[in-house]
Formats: sequence, C-alpha cells, structure tokens
Amino acid sequence: MNVTQTVRRLRDDAFLEELRRSLASWADDVDPALVEQTVAWADGVRAGLADLVELVADPDDAAMACAVKLVELKAGWIGINTKLNYTAVRGGTVETADALRGAATSALVDLLEAFLPGRHVEAFHAFLGAPLTSQALRVLDEVWDDAVKPRPVFTPARKAKGVGSARNRKNRGWRLAA
Repeated sequence: MNVTQTVRRLRDDAFLEELRRSLASWADDVDPALVEQTVAWADGVRAGLADLVELVADPDDAAMACAVKLVELKAGWIGINTKLNYTAVRGGTVETADALRGAATSALVDLLEAFLPGRHVEAFHAFLGAPLTSQALRVLDEVWDDAVKPRPVFTPARKAKGVGSARNRKNRGWRLAA
C-alpha cells in the first residue's frame, strides 16, 4: 500500500461531492440538512482514517487500519440494511436518516475496498455475509492463514538466575520480542 496515495485519495473532496449528489437524489423530498449531516458523518470517518494512515505511515500497518475500518463499516452497513429491510417487509416507514446513513456507509466501503487486495476484500465479505457457523469460521481461518501473521510485540521473559533476572523483575517478566 502506498501510504501517500492512500491519504491523498482519502482526503479527496471529490468523494464528498459525489456522495452529496447521490444522497440528495435519493428522494425528491429529502431534507438538505439531513443530507449535510450524513455527509459530515462520512467526512469524519474518512478524515479520521486518513489521519490514522498518515500517523502510522508503515504500509502494512496502514493496510491493516484500512482493513479494520472496512470490516467495521461493512458490519455497520449489514446492521442498517437489516433494519431497513425488516422495516419495509413489515409495512413500516423507512427512516430517511437510516437510508442515507446506509448509502453513505456503502460509499465508504467502496472507497476502502480500492486500497486492499481483492482476495482479502472477498474474504471479509464472505465472512461477514455468512451465518456464524463453521463455514464462517473456516473463512476466518483462511483469511488468517493467508495473512502475514504478526509477531507478538512482547513475549514472556525467561526466568533465569543471574544475568537479566533483575531486569525481568523490573519489567514484570516481559520483554520486547526479538
């Protein structure tokens, strides 16, 4: 992942303008203030992620931050979509705010998918879309096996007599991983 390009694309205001146009056209009588509230929320999500990616600066950690945000947003979208669908099926009135938030969340998911390898995006969607069964757990295992397994930052220190034992007591038996 190219961190500079990712931050630039996350901060590109063209995304917000397209989102604003899309949300405003959702219904003829959509409240412009509600559209602006939704755009402001999406801008906050986008800006927060851009700040985080810029802060970590490491390509692998930046990709991880994007992946975590993608999963978070996709899970949120599933919740919103479930609410909208059950409301409609049961003859209720869909709240405009919920529909706009769902559309904005979907646009953010689309934006983030461009930053990640396709096979990882597909695995996230497969896991989030599957019922929590052994199939979902198998998908999760496959994603884990495919990913670079990070080394722990801290590992238990050896309880050795003599050299290093005072240091081990001082840092409560943990040391930085080699």
